[in-house]
Amino acid sequence: MYTTKSVLCWFLCSALFGLSLLKGQTVTTVTPIEYPNALTNPLMGFRPDSVGNWNAKPYTTIARHYISWNEINNSSTDGVQKIIDFCNAKWAGCEAANVKIIPRVILDWNGGEYWPSYLTKGDYKSQKTRDAVVKMIAMLGQAWDNDPRVAWVQTGIVGKWGEQETPNVNTPMVAPDNATWASIMGEAFEAAFPNKMQLVRNQTDWTNEGFTEMGVYWDSFGRKGQYEGAWKDILKHNELGRYLVAPVEGEIVYNSSVVAAYMGSSPNATLSNPTYYNYLIDAIKQTHCSGLGWISIYTPGPTTNAGANLVQKAFGYRFKISEFSCSARTEPGSTLTLNAKVKNIGSAVMFENYPVAFVLVNELTRQIVYQSVISGTDIRTWKPGSNYDWDPMSNTNGSRVYLNPPTDNLISASISIPSNIAPGQYLAGITILEPSTNKPGIFFAVPNFFKQSQTQPLCRIGIGADATSHSLAGVPFDDLVNDDARYYTSTGGTNFALSTSATAGGTIAPGSGSYSSGTVVTVTATANSGFVFSGWSGALSGTTNPTTITMNAAKSVTANFTAIPPTTFALTTSASAGGTISPGSGTYNSGTVVTVTATPNAGFTFSGWSGALSGTTNPTTITMNAAKSVTANFTAIPTYTLSTNATAGGTIAPGSGSYISGAVVTVTATANSGFVFSGWSGDLSGSTNPTTITMNAAKSVTANFTAITYTLTTTASAGGTIAPG
Repeated sequence: MYTTKSVLCWFLCSALFGLSLLKGQTVTTVTPIEYPNALTNPLMGFRPDSVGNWNAKPYTTIARHYISWNEINNSSTDGVQKIIDFCNAKWAGCEAANVKIIPRVILDWNGGEYWPSYLTKGDYKSQKTRDAVVKMIAMLGQAWDNDPRVAWVQTGIVGKWGEQETPNVNTPMVAPDNATWASIMGEAFEAAFPNKMQLVRNQTDWTNEGFTEMGVYWDSFGRKGQYEGAWKDILKHNELGRYLVAPVEGEIVYNSSVVAAYMGSSPNATLSNPTYYNYLIDAIKQTHCSGLGWISIYTPGPTTNAGANLVQKAFGYRFKISEFSCSARTEPGSTLTLNAKVKNIGSAVMFENYPVAFVLVNELTRQIVYQSVISGTDIRTWKPGSNYDWDPMSNTNGSRVYLNPPTDNLISASISIPSNIAPGQYLAGITILEPSTNKPGIFFAVPNFFKQSQTQPLCRIGIGADATSHSLAGVPFDDLVNDDARYYTSTGGTNFALSTSATAGGTIAPGSGSYSSGTVVTVTATANSGFVFSGWSGALSGTTNPTTITMNAAKSVTANFTAIPPTTFALTTSASAGGTISPGSGTYNSGTVVTVTATPNAGFTFSGWSGALSGTTNPTTITMNAAKSVTANFTAIPTYTLSTNATAGGTIAPGSGSYISGAVVTVTATANSGFVFSGWSGDLSGSTNPTTITMNAAKSVTANFTAITYTLTTTASAGGTIAPG
């Protein structure tokens, strides 16, 4: 079981674990045997449907609690604290017993007994019921989402026993938009429970609405008649990896003669007959099931204990240490190199992120003298095998093993040993810590166990001295089940509701929730832009922000905000002669962007901005981050004289006159009878008529005309003359 390797193994260990050991440092490597029996680890196993008698049966770490709606909310004015008070009373002592609760709120057991006074019995279709369900789920989230006593939540509420089939949650039916209960409740549960997993009765109904991370409670677990229905539905979702993010659990139905044929007619019958309990074990492994009810009411005894042990071993996760290696000796103030291989040989994953730690244990007192959390290790990633080879409907049933077996998960760390630790020999190991206590919370399937510290030492090492032996052969160990003394959080605590709200203009954190008695909560007010935090009201007062509140009763806190009056600045606008500016002078809030426009009068042109603006862009903008003055400047446009003349024989149009610079004037020459236009002179030339002239200076234009003449030829015949010639 134990081997000690010298420095010569350095190369082998380095290649095996990918981590270099300190040169000259010997290594002890342990290959622990597997603990043969079932373990009582958190969040898995036999799941009773009763609360209060926590240690009535072996293996209990989870218990389902059916909660009647009208027990925790019978009036529309009942609030979160009523839920919390009910749970405080019913769940008292569960932390000390290391049991976590799986609550399911129900309206109907088998005929509508638990509807509150303000709703109509059996009314699943009205807007009033819809609003009440959404409000209830929000309150459950405030009560349970941060409550360490809650393992996960069965969504329940709709249908007989909260099994969500009468009515079916995927049937469009809820007023006013024919929404489904799966869509309504799915959105409400996801919003209310960011920290707790939610389980549903039929996963496809919820997957069709987009809720792809919800687990399942199958309240007819292992029933062959549902193999083509609920059973294969679970297998389909598991193939997509659903079992890796949320649990599979439920209960066995013992009121069916059909089920009795292959699982027995009672829990005692199931656990007394190998044929029955092997069928159940196969179903657990195939579906990756974490826990089951109804079978949990079996009677422990000689006929049932062996079967119960095997069924408990099949539930949930089971972590086997394949190999553990660490420095055989190190010095105070130095480092110790650790490597381990851990395999999940169970059926499911562990869904909570419990940290893994290295521990040094005093062999005489059996107490932890030092522990160090190993960073980068997430036990939620330690997967079991998959593709279990078994068919409940066939005669051959397969090989009854995972065709994809589990693989080792490597843990590697360099542990800093405190300089003040006393030299000597210690027992070394690893443990999985319960987050709220920082003490051992999950046991490995290793027989080594000290009840005094709930630790599982694996080898003996030296700190500042050589160990006499690294093997723990002969060390008397305690029993992992009978001497289990684990607990979580405070024992016997009371919870109170903190309701937080904010006025318009800001937010408050955290949101409303449930806290154990004595918890000091830090609340922070954050103002939106344009607002300032003005103070607390309710159970807090003053303006200290952030501040704290001690939860020794149900409390309500409001963060108040006030709008910041805007800073204003004056804009003064003016215009020189020859034009106008808009807008006129006025006052604007800081940051306002104002568009200003210059408009010239006739005969003037805009020549540019002055004051807080420059350039000639028109229109343009100005940002009011200070008092500002802007002037629009204008310049008169120059005029030039056009002198027009015509020689004898015609006229010119237009007559002489004044024109603004750049004007284009069309001039036309018109000949009198007997004359013809012969061309322009002055500042025009050519004979195009009409033509244009651009007035960029004083100009003169003459239209020239010429008289039209004809030749008369005269002749006379012989004998006379003609005059004139």
